[in-house]
Amino acid sequence: MDIDGVFACVLSQLAVAQLHLVEGSELTDDDRVSILTVAAREQALDRAMSLLAARPRSVQEVEQRLRFLKFDTAVISATIAKLRDLGVLDDRSFAHFWREERDTYRPHGRQLLNQELRARGVAPDTVAEVLPSEEEELELARRSLARRLGRFQGESWQEFQHVFYPFLARRGFSHEVIQRTLRETWRKQQCEPES
Repeated sequence: MDIDGVFACVLSQLAVAQLHLVEGSELTDDDRVSILTVAAREQALDRAMSLLAARPRSVQEVEQRLRFLKFDTAVISATIAKLRDLGVLDDRSFAHFWREERDTYRPHGRQLLNQELRARGVAPDTVAEVLPSEEEELELARRSLARRLGRFQGESWQEFQHVFYPFLARRGFSHEVIQRTLRETWRKQQCEPES
């Protein structure tokens, strides 16, 4: 859209209709401000939707990205509100998505999952809803360890612990879960005949 013969912004046809703009009409200063505000909101919404198209995001992640893109606070707030109203931005859904992705591709323990979600601005009560139970965490640790067992060439319990304890600890599993997983796996490995 041109204002006073100079390109000012891009507006959707819907915004043009909502603002009752007609080509060649006189614009007041208030009209100019309204036009630029609507254009900024449309652009911020477009950027946020593009971001969310790649993968779900937390509210904080979207806010940070829009701040990085230099949108002002009022535009960011309006965009976040619109995305929530549309149902495409929700920290609870994001937390469930994050947990599911981790469980499927790179299982993490409660500690690391908690840290990751909190770092993305998810509220503690929402994080608590998605953290795995102790039994689920134990199963996740078993799966993580099972993927790495083929690389183990050591022969002693000490070597086994030395190799796999740090691996599971980096994945955020608790000491108790790691010890239980290592003991169970070691016993199972010792009882199985070599192929």
